[in-house]
Amino acid sequence: MGPHLEGPNIFFLTLGLVLNSLVLFCHGGITSSYVKRLEATVDMPLDSDVLRVPPGFNAPQHLCSS
Repeated sequence: MGPHLEGPNIFFLTLGLVLNSLVLFCHGGITSSYVKRLEATVDMPLDSDVLRVPPGFNAPQHLCSS
């Protein structure tokens, strides 16, 4: 006539309540004072020397964008 709270059901209910409380009360805070500028940035041109195809047969083409 209704759900029975025994065995695995009570375990999953308790686990769900604990995880829900962790999500609701977890605040990351501020880790840096950096704020991105709102004005438009200049894109790198496609004919830049760092984007050229490397010389040689089957040479790998890498771009580090960090």
